[in-house]
Amino acid sequence: MWENAAGHYYIHGVKEALDAIERDDDLDFPSELDSSYFVYQGENDISGQIELNGVGLYRSPVTECPGAADATVNCDKDFSVKNTFEDIDGLEVIAAQEGLFAIIQEDSGNDLGERMFISSVLEHEADGNELTYYFMAMSGGKFNTRMSEMIGIPAMSSSASGSHEFSGVIDLSGMLARKEEVRKEGLFNIRGRGVQDGEFAIRAHDGEAKRQTELKVPINNKLIVLGLQAHNFFDGVIKAFQADRGGQVMLYQPDI
Repeated sequence: MWENAAGHYYIHGVKEALDAIERDDDLDFPSELDSSYFVYQGENDISGQIELNGVGLYRSPVTECPGAADATVNCDKDFSVKNTFEDIDGLEVIAAQEGLFAIIQEDSGNDLGERMFISSVLEHEADGNELTYYFMAMSGGKFNTRMSEMIGIPAMSSSASGSHEFSGVIDLSGMLARKEEVRKEGLFNIRGRGVQDGEFAIRAHDGEAKRQTELKVPINNKLIVLGLQAHNFFDGVIKAFQADRGGQVMLYQPDI
């Protein structure tokens, strides 16, 4: 799957690659392969597809962001309010029991705070039904009240307002699965000899078992690690240790 800074994301699938790799003959690998191209979201108005669930409110009014009241829109620069995705920078597909979900992280310089969303189940039918985007978080932005008041963690690390950037996604559900949970899903033919109930089911470095387990965990039962870079946190203890910038590592459990 690929994303584009213009504000859309898509999947480019090569249908015959696996057959060509596994083919048991002396023929050369083909110079061309058939592929498919499916756009999940074009650079269109998504404001009606966003579910805020009562949060994601912007400081209002902000003269430089006319009409921007909440995170259904993006104020990517002064006097520029967009109703599309803007500068998608982070994109991660989460595999769950219900299907595939996309986590979308913008890096647009949003004056009111950078946004992050998780999609509804990705589907591949041109049926006219649009995806829903559930608001996860926003952070930073020069007109964000926390930033303008120079609130930061650690204390005294922020000495100016500025932008933040969500960056990085890790699904922990496979790594944290317990033996009894994996056995309940009928997956324990993967690994597990010598592992007792209550212990972690998947051994270190067993990526295949981890991925297979992730597929069986419902989306709302997952624990997902999210990274945040805070570009304006460069003072205090961060400066003292000559670090690049501050930030946070967060643990998120969906509720969609």
